[in-house]
Amino acid sequence: MVTNIKSSNLFMSYKIYLYGMTDRMEENFNNNSNLSDKTVILYLSVAKSFLISDPNIYDIESYNNFLGKTMIKKDKRCNNYYYALRKFIKFAIDEPKARAEILKRLYKPVGQDPKTLINKIRLSKKKRLEVIMNMSNLKHQLIALIQFWTGLRIGDVLNIKRGNIKYEDYEYTEGSEVKSIKCLHITTVGKWNKSVNKYIFDEDTVHFLLSYVTDYEEKIAFRELNKLKKIYPWEEYYFLTKVYNKNHYIHADVKERSYDYYVKELKIALSTSNVDTKRFASHDFRRCFASDVYEGYGKDPLLLMEMLNHSSMETTMRYLTNSGLNTKDVYRRMQSQS
Repeated sequence: MVTNIKSSNLFMSYKIYLYGMTDRMEENFNNNSNLSDKTVILYLSVAKSFLISDPNIYDIESYNNFLGKTMIKKDKRCNNYYYALRKFIKFAIDEPKARAEILKRLYKPVGQDPKTLINKIRLSKKKRLEVIMNMSNLKHQLIALIQFWTGLRIGDVLNIKRGNIKYEDYEYTEGSEVKSIKCLHITTVGKWNKSVNKYIFDEDTVHFLLSYVTDYEEKIAFRELNKLKKIYPWEEYYFLTKVYNKNHYIHADVKERSYDYYVKELKIALSTSNVDTKRFASHDFRRCFASDVYEGYGKDPLLLMEMLNHSSMETTMRYLTNSGLNTKDVYRRMQSQS
């Protein structure tokens, strides 16, 4: 904990700034920041570590000494610490010239040699499903399946609120015949607070996910009707881990723990499937999804950009043709293949 009163006040102000919150009461549960939750958590962790020694925030040596200690430990995240400190400096130093001088003199760690970086692997669909089936927790299996079928980031899955997984009809044309199929429509909040819509057509996943959601809603409704127990803020989200510690009212704290539990079980499942845990992580479900879309549907980067909900693309990509496929229909076709 940051013990000095001045440092504590600065840390709390920084916390409010990063989350974009005007009120830190437990009722205000949404993260209104443009930063991802994982980034906010890292930035707060670095700021807290830096402020513990009650440094002179106007002294460049305080920052460089902190970065130096990180490099001595050979912390793999020293580059992240550098960017975290830059963010903190921009917040903490009001005077423009002093701020610019500190940022100019802030020591940037030398990047890691690319040759030493571990190459990520692309698992086949069959292997990814094997990993998912090796997870023992149903909630974690469903999170992984959503990532598998939609390419959502883990943070986006954890952001799915109650009422935002809906069972609906979808009509499509096959030849000259109009057909109808059931699917799940998932709405969540992605990076930059962008609303994201995804669809799941795979029958087994629809069945298991719908059963989970129905059971979850019934339990909450029963508690509300009988006034048995307070409904905590994090319980408004389908996949957050229950936290009983009163110090965990802030969304990111609960979300971080949920993420940690999921990653821990994913690593066990990867090991069980003889997959190197250093070469595949939760975000690789999204990378594999991107490969599936690009390789399976015309190698169309414009379609891929839309499927991944990205907002920009390299200039050279403008010259590639668009497949004209409906993104919702791509989800159906991808998931109906044997």
